[in-house]
Parts: sequence; structure tokens; C-alpha cells
Amino acid sequence: GGFTANIATDKIAGVVHGGEYVAPSSQLEKYPELFAALEADRKGHLDLEIPAYAAGGVHSGGLRLVGERGPELEFTGPSRIYSNNDTLKMLDNSRLEFLVEKLIRRIEDLEEQAARTAVATQDSADLLNRFSRGLPTYNIEVQ
Repeated sequence: GGFTANIATDKIAGVVHGGEYVAPSSQLEKYPELFAALEADRKGHLDLEIPAYAAGGVHSGGLRLVGERGPELEFTGPSRIYSNNDTLKMLDNSRLEFLVEKLIRRIEDLEEQAARTAVATQDSADLLNRFSRGLPTYNIEVQ
């Protein structure tokens, strides 16, 4: 393993042994901090202070420790990390659930009122239709 030095990319630079990984130069240029850490570890003198953000914070980019299932090494650009507590607060939708349930109850009440209004409107229309055919006459005998 190890770095093959800055020779032309079309030249053979060595042998890859089993269990090794070869990265293209474009990745070396894109993630220099990551490959520096890998090379330092290969040489046996990895002495990095890799930040962890369980409490949240601002990360300027590079290596950091993450992990929902234990420590994981991640290489990223600048980012803002929110703590577990802050994230749970952001994801808490109990107030929204309450308001949605309240809206559903209000809609059901309005639907009931609309149904009652429709019946009353039909009753009024029926009554008006009877009068549109003429006023009823009554024969009243007075004794």
C-alpha cells in the first residue's frame, strides 16, 4: 500500500496487493484530508483529533465522527450539526397532530351543519312551491 508519488497517471506505479484499495487521483484531490489520515494510519502514526458532534455545533468541513449505531468516520464539507435533543424537538409534530385533529372535528361539525341547512332549505323550497301555485283557500263556517 501507500502513495505512488506524483508520476503521470498513464504510467505504471506499482503493484496492488490483495485486500488493498486504489483510489484515483481525482479522489485524492477532492478529499486530501481523508487520504492524509489514511496514509498516516498506514504508517502507524495517525494522530488526528477528529471532532464529534453529539452536542451539536458547527463543523468547518473534513473528518468528523458520526454514527447512529456507534462511531462512524465521515468526510464532509462545512455543515451545521444539531444535537439529538434539538433534532427531536424539530421532529416533534405533536402540536401539529393536535391542530389537525381539531381541524378534522371542526370540518365534521361544519358538514353536519351543512346537511341540516340543506334539509331546511329543501323544506323552505317545498313550502314556497306550494304557495307559487296560489294561496290556499279555506272554507270557514261561522255559527
